[in-house]
Amino acid sequence: VSQSRYAGYDIIRNRAYNVRRAMRKLDGTILLPEQSLSYNRLLGPRTASRGWRQAKTILNGEIFIAPGGGICQVSSTLHAAAIFSGMEILNAQHHSRYMTYIDPGLDATVNWTEPDLIIRNPYDFPVRIHAWEREPGVAAVELLGEERIWEITVETVELERRRHKTEIRERPDLPTSYRHVLEKGTNFLLLDQWVHRRNLYTEELFSERTRIQYDPSPRIIEIGTLIDADHEEN
Repeated sequence: VSQSRYAGYDIIRNRAYNVRRAMRKLDGTILLPEQSLSYNRLLGPRTASRGWRQAKTILNGEIFIAPGGGICQVSSTLHAAAIFSGMEILNAQHHSRYMTYIDPGLDATVNWTEPDLIIRNPYDFPVRIHAWEREPGVAAVELLGEERIWEITVETVELERRRHKTEIRERPDLPTSYRHVLEKGTNFLLLDQWVHRRNLYTEELFSERTRIQYDPSPRIIEIGTLIDADHEEN
């Protein structure tokens, strides 16, 4: 079972709604032998008219408010489950910045129509995808089928890390007591990800390395600069 954590409180209620909606669409999907799944085709275009709500999303390193914001959390959780289940990853792209809701190297960004997450069932038996909210604020994805011959482990080696910068934005319309963190910021990360596949019957071991880079994003803090005239006179 792969899982990732999200918050469902009011300030990001739309994002939580989109995450749960994506899980409902994914849950119960069956992949026959040799059959592939496109996450984009499964969910369809993310528009308000199709029931998706406005929430934060990242595209080309920039943050936008758009219908369907948050569904990358489900694609990332599916991607992780697919890796550990020995599914074939036909198409996957990492985010430009590190996502804190899942381990580095396991995330998968999507956008209509590209990039997409596409996985394929390489086994000779059907695989059923179970996606659900394991507990409040925790998205979980599990791939179910017959006993498999492969044991999959993932090893991540951090090669370089650089701390993000801090950006101050002044708000002359707000009092000096105002201070608000708009973005927490993410560090630069350079990783080697090793996926190890061990055959449980023959003990053969196969390893594949992927180098992954996450660019930094600044910590953004808003501060008020408006001086209260009445308070200044006193």
